[in-house]
Amino acid sequence: EEFGEERFFALTDRINSGSAADIKHTILEAVMDFVGEHPLHDDLTFIVIKHDAAARESVTAEISHRGKSKLGFAKSGNA
Repeated sequence: EEFGEERFFALTDRINSGSAADIKHTILEAVMDFVGEHPLHDDLTFIVIKHDAAARESVTAEISHRGKSKLGFAKSGNA
């Protein structure tokens, strides 16, 4: 049996309000509890990335206002 996407997404839905460090710890703990005493037969790698929706909206508004991003790229139609 695999840990699986369904179990992973159910877990992340429960813990997504925590810090990135808390999320990492909880995921690692859940996987290790699932594995139990069995040795891992492959590596275990994951990255936790959190973003601030308000900050993203602010940057999008600034790009829309100026017509160009801070990097000088032309604004796309979907910005």
